Amino acid sequence: ASAVLALQLQAEDEAALDPTMLAAQFQEYEAQFFKEDAEQWNGHGDLMHSPFKREHLSLETMDKATVFSVGHGDLLEKDFWEVLQCSSIRVLYDVRPTDYRGELYSRHQRFSVAALRAQCRTRGIFYKSMPIGRESAYGTLAHLASDEGKHTLIELAWQATRKRTAFLGREESWRDDPRLAVAQEFVRAGHIVEHIRPDGGAEAHEPVAEWPDWLAREEERLRLLEKKRQAGEMERPTKSRLDRSTEAVAMSLARPAEEVDAMEEMRGAANQKELVVAQRKLARYQRKADEKGAMAKKVVTNVPEWIHEDARKQAEWVASKKQEKEERDKSGAATAEAGAAKAGAAVASAAAASDDHACGEDAALDVAGDKDAALAAYLDGDRSDEKRYLLGLALAQELQLADGAEAGDAWSEGRCCAAQQPLVE
Repeated sequence: ASAVLALQLQAEDEAALDPTMLAAQFQEYEAQFFKEDAEQWNGHGDLMHSPFKREHLSLETMDKATVFSVGHGDLLEKDFWEVLQCSSIRVLYDVRPTDYRGELYSRHQRFSVAALRAQCRTRGIFYKSMPIGRESAYGTLAHLASDEGKHTLIELAWQATRKRTAFLGREESWRDDPRLAVAQEFVRAGHIVEHIRPDGGAEAHEPVAEWPDWLAREEERLRLLEKKRQAGEMERPTKSRLDRSTEAVAMSLARPAEEVDAMEEMRGAANQKELVVAQRKLARYQRKADEKGAMAKKVVTNVPEWIHEDARKQAEWVASKKQEKEERDKSGAATAEAGAAKAGAAVASAAAASDDHACGEDAALDVAGDKDAALAAYLDGDRSDEKRYLLGLALAQELQLADGAEAGDAWSEGRCCAAQQPLVE
C-alpha cells in the first residue's frame, strides 16, 4: 500500500499542472476568505458601515437563504403576532416607506414604530426599522437601485442565514404592497421568499413580468410632488361635508389634546437618524401648538428649551416662505393683468380694423348699387334724374356691348329685360 501511495504521489508531482487553473483556484479561496471576514458582525448597528464590507459583500454572492414577508393590514395585534408565531419569526425588519419628513405613519397606532419596537422587545424578537421607498429617495424602485437599498437587502440576507427573518409591509396581500419589489430582488439574486398569509400559511413568491402601474409610476409622481412642494403649490386636503359639519367641529373641540412626552419620544429613537426625525417632529408639534393655542390637537410636554428654539426657527421659515409665495402670486397677477390689457388692446385694434374693412365693403356695395341703378335708368329711358341717366349711358359705352340688354345682364345680373334702345355711339 505504501508503494502504491508513493507511486501516486510521484505521478502527481510529475504531472504538469495548469498555472492559470491554480491561480483561479487560489483567487476563489481568497474571495471566500474575504467574504467570511466581511460577514463578521454582532448584529447591531450597520453591517455595511466599512468600505471593506461594501467591497466584498453582495446579495448575489452571499449564501442563499429563505426570507419571509408579512403585511399587517388591519389585523389585530393578537392576530398579527399569532401569524408571525406560525412561521417562528425571530427577526423583524420594518421596510415600510416613510414620507418626505422621514416619518412613518400607520393606519393603526398598534403598528407604529414605537409600538412595534416595544411589542417585539416583550416577545424576544429583534426589531429594526430600515425603510425602503421613502419619498426623498423617489419611491421603492429608485431606492432599491441605490446603495442604501442594496445594503438593506444584504443585511436582511445576513440575518436570514442565521435566524428566521421577515420584512414587514403595510398591506396584507404582497401583490398590493411595495414589498413585492423587495421580494423580487431577493428572488433575482437566487434567494427564496415566502409570503406569510393572514391565516398563518405561506406561499412562495411568484416573479412578476412587469411592475404594477402604481409602482412603476411612483418615482414620477414623487418627483412632481417634490417640485410642487418646493414651489409652494401643494393643495390643502379638502374636507368632506361630514368633517365640516357642526357636530364634527364640536366633537373636535371637545376632545382633549393629545399629550406627547418629548423626552419619551427622544428616548425611543434607536439611532441618530431616528433621533433627528423625532426632534424635528417635536419642534413641528410645538410650533403648531403655539399657533393654534387651545385648539391644538397635540401638546408637547417636558419640552427642553432647544425644542422651543427649533419651533421658533420653523415658524420664521414658514412665515418667510408664505411671504415669498404671496409676493410671487402678486407678481404673477400683475403680469397676468398686463397681459390681459395688452390682449384686450390687440382685440380692440383688430375689431376696429375689421369695422373699417366692413365699412369699405359697404361703401363698395353702395357704389355697385348706384351703378346698377344708373344702368337700369338708361336702359329704361328714365330721364327723371339726368345725372343717373348720363352715368348709365357712360357705363353702357364703356362696356361696348352689342345692345343694352347684354349690358344690363352684365351689371345687374338679370335685373333688366331686353334692350329697348340701341347703343349710342
